[in-house]
Amino acid sequence: MKERQKNELSMPKRKIEDLQPRKVSLLHWFRKGLRLHDNPSLREGLQKGAEIFRCVYILDPWFAGLCEKGVNRWRFLLDCLEDLDKSLRKLNSRLFLVRGQPADVFPRLFKEWNITHLSFEEDCEPYGRERDQVIKALAQEAGVDVICQRSHTLYDPQEILKLNNNEPPLTYNRFQELISLIGPPPQPVDPVTAQDVEGMDTAIASNHYEKYGIPSLEELGKREIVFLTDWEFGSGYEQYYGTVPSYKVHKTFDPVKRTNKIPLSLHGQLLWREFFFAVGCNNPNLDQMENNQICIQIPWDKNPAQLKRWTEVFEELLLDADWSVNAGNWIWLSCSSFFQQFFHCYCPVMFGRRTDPEGEFIRKYLPVLKNMPTKYIFDPWTAPLEVQKEAKCVIGEDYPYPIVNHAEASHANIEKMKKVFKNISKYCGPGETPYFFLRNFEPLGTCLIPLMGLQLPLLNLCLEFTILRCWDEEKKMKYPHPHLLPH
Repeated sequence: MKERQKNELSMPKRKIEDLQPRKVSLLHWFRKGLRLHDNPSLREGLQKGAEIFRCVYILDPWFAGLCEKGVNRWRFLLDCLEDLDKSLRKLNSRLFLVRGQPADVFPRLFKEWNITHLSFEEDCEPYGRERDQVIKALAQEAGVDVICQRSHTLYDPQEILKLNNNEPPLTYNRFQELISLIGPPPQPVDPVTAQDVEGMDTAIASNHYEKYGIPSLEELGKREIVFLTDWEFGSGYEQYYGTVPSYKVHKTFDPVKRTNKIPLSLHGQLLWREFFFAVGCNNPNLDQMENNQICIQIPWDKNPAQLKRWTEVFEELLLDADWSVNAGNWIWLSCSSFFQQFFHCYCPVMFGRRTDPEGEFIRKYLPVLKNMPTKYIFDPWTAPLEVQKEAKCVIGEDYPYPIVNHAEASHANIEKMKKVFKNISKYCGPGETPYFFLRNFEPLGTCLIPLMGLQLPLLNLCLEFTILRCWDEEKKMKYPHPHLLPH
């Protein structure tokens, strides 16, 4: 008895507040789905009886300060965040923009804000899943419950793989068979309204903007430079914002999908997006050739100067660059996987004329060409010098020459690809056989090569840049006007 009393006296006294139940405090982490509508993770979190809720967006200062991202992408992100903040204000809340890496930020926020629940949208890509596992472990250590729901894709990529013997579907037809077994995707969830957060509180300090405000485009660089003085490294900046949910696009176009043939319709393009997410969800090497089992090991030419110029706009000018979709399109277009009819080749000039006959898209997004006559706007290097001067766009001074003659280069590449496919066994990935590739290739037929994202003109702009903007700036070489494919 005396021993028991001695032990009780030696035990540290607990604070009164420790004996009281913790208030349910929800922290929602915005990454891709920058919206209050069709946000199942946020809705479920709010239904946990939250008394306090905050919404946070984490900006990695390393990438904000140093990455070569296009100005329009940053403007697009900031506009999305401003719109989200306005939506939250209608709920008597605000968006908290926090600088740092998630693994460093969350332990501090869990403690500082006394968080009990963390919600965020499920990430189906390899890097995102690895990052999220780290955050879930940190949450568990802090006694924080995690709520994670899928809303970035119509279908669960992991479910698709399970139906396909844990292998990615490597043809569009096979993908369609698999999703037909799953059935139609779920309906979008209702938007979060003031009624859903009635009685909840968001602690907003008087210095909210200074600590957590959304910077302007001009402020962004300055504030990140200051932050970077004590920063060593960063990783994982999100490049895709999900302001329009895939469910909403699907629901809008599903009733009219029969009026157009898949995959030429917008509905079909949405399914191509789903296809690439399924292919890439368990393949961290989808964006490279080496150690990528679904990619033919093609002996590409190594030309650092040309490669540098092509990479200048490879991702910089894309507003919405999903990793899986971007990588999937490039291995498709390069004949590295998915189909074997390598002799189908797009001419950027002819493609532009068919897609945008008057050149309106080019005039808007390439203003240097806005005065160029429609006859020459798709291949301005063929315009007579007098026409160039009148349009105030002299090729070689105001606008670059092409880096290659498209007709000659495409013909040479087709001949090289013939040799690759003739000796396919030499170019298979590790552990693969020619049969693996040939059984998984899909004839192109009348099928349109899937475009990047959902905006048809975007590919035209990318092709215009990659073909026309790339030239030898050091030597200022004056290439002869190339005669492209017959018009």
